[in-house]
Amino acid sequence: MGRRNIQNYLEERLSSDINQEQLFSSADLQNILMALFTPDGVYPSPNTPTNGILGGFQVTPGTGLVAVVNVLTAATAASGLVPGIGFQYDPTNLAGASNADASTPATPGAGIDLTDSPFRLFFLNANQSLTLTAADPTNPRIDLIEAQWNQTVSNKTTRQIWTPTSSTTGYWTPTSVYKEQEPDVTLKVKTGTPAGSPVTPSVDANFIAIASIYVGATVTSLNQGNITDKRPLIGVSRMGNSFLMNDVNGNNHTVTIQVDPVSGAASFNIN
Repeated sequence: MGRRNIQNYLEERLSSDINQEQLFSSADLQNILMALFTPDGVYPSPNTPTNGILGGFQVTPGTGLVAVVNVLTAATAASGLVPGIGFQYDPTNLAGASNADASTPATPGAGIDLTDSPFRLFFLNANQSLTLTAADPTNPRIDLIEAQWNQTVSNKTTRQIWTPTSSTTGYWTPTSVYKEQEPDVTLKVKTGTPAGSPVTPSVDANFIAIASIYVGATVTSLNQGNITDKRPLIGVSRMGNSFLMNDVNGNNHTVTIQVDPVSGAASFNIN
């Protein structure tokens, strides 16, 4: 398919070789997906990096001052997109992640990175509740819900780990190590500054804005009217002169562009 790890005749196969093969396969898939989802359809596309949500991540009010980030909405459930899914462009990963094997296999997150692509795929696997700080007694404020790509490890299992004592001798030690690694998401609330005319906080570096929430003075609960959807929804594909795009509610629409061959005038049609 794309890059491959070359194994030579009589070469000792290392765990780092296997990890690198899996990393290459994951990166190839992400790059293909991002060629579809990047605004101009070109990968790599450094001038038009894609940070956005393909499905889910809609914020709704919970009990009290709690915001719930949802895996599914009615629109995404109908489209079959499970779970919540998004993409994030990470300019720090342009040169590729480290391919080194895990040096501390018992430490969560240690070892090889999950992606060797600057486009990071992340998932919201379950609804998450975020508690906002108490309302100001005098002035309203606007809070921001943000999302960032993350990775988690799981399935801790005992394995025999080789400990060398010299170039020719060593011993095996039973060690509890993590065996699975998968993309995840970090969600957080960025609390705004109370003011007579509050403003929305700026998005932190390497985060994506999901929603802003108006928190009135002295309030103890939220309603949907307090929440403004800020998800950067991205289209699924392009078909000739047509584009399949999502609106803010997650519904699919086909946008067709037509150009008059004589006048050169362009017209747009949205279904």
